[in-house]
Amino acid sequence: MISRVHSFVLRGIDAMACEIEVHLSDAEKPAQAIVGLPDAAVRESIRRVWAAIYNSGFPIPRAFATINLAPATVRKEGPVYDLPIALGVLQAGRTIRDQLTWNYVSNTTTCLSPTSSGEPPVCQTSTTTARLASLTS
Repeated sequence: MISRVHSFVLRGIDAMACEIEVHLSDAEKPAQAIVGLPDAAVRESIRRVWAAIYNSGFPIPRAFATINLAPATVRKEGPVYDLPIALGVLQAGRTIRDQLTWNYVSNTTTCLSPTSSGEPPVCQTSTTTARLASLTS
């Protein structure tokens, strides 16, 4: 199955649309490939994402995962793609429903600066993850 999650690419202080497509296909050995001009931090994100999925109690997909970051002509940098990739993997594996992603994805820039409520960004992300987990079980 294929899933699509909408995110953004930062170019200086400007943001432009980015789409994360995840395709899971049958494979003897689970593996992952990220395409679409990812830098080293983005290529490493797959290990963080798989660990986060496992530690959140969700099943790890036993498939070959192809993760496409579009547009392919723009360099993708930094860890801002971790959450959209994780949501794409969970959608493609049919662990969560598509509409849940729309309801609970927050702008990942909240992880880069303090929130308006004063809540630490990690707590806010954990709260979002907990809400998502409670709706899928």
